[in-house]
Amino acid sequence: MTETRAPVDPLDELLARRAHLDDGGFTGRVMAGLPPPRPWLRALPLVLGGLAAAAVAAWILPGALDAATEALRAWRPAEVALPTAALGAAAAVAAVVYGWVSLALWE
Repeated sequence: MTETRAPVDPLDELLARRAHLDDGGFTGRVMAGLPPPRPWLRALPLVLGGLAAAAVAAWILPGALDAATEALRAWRPAEVALPTAALGAAAAVAAVVYGWVSLALWE
């Protein structure tokens, strides 16, 4: 089997051989002119989304929470096929994955 290689760009080849390219301080001046990072600003969409979700849940679910409380009072372990610990663990994993994906997409 013959192997074909992509054509090599001469500029890429030159850059690969050079460890440092002197730009006369241009990169340093540009980096110094950038605004400082604001880490709290990165988390702001997640915090606002969480607050909005909590507000919507509190507005829509008051009756559902009462019904869930009554259902839990009448709950018998033998009636449930899926253990509640597994359900809680799945919810925790889903929350962590959601947070990780949100942060990954933000970058």
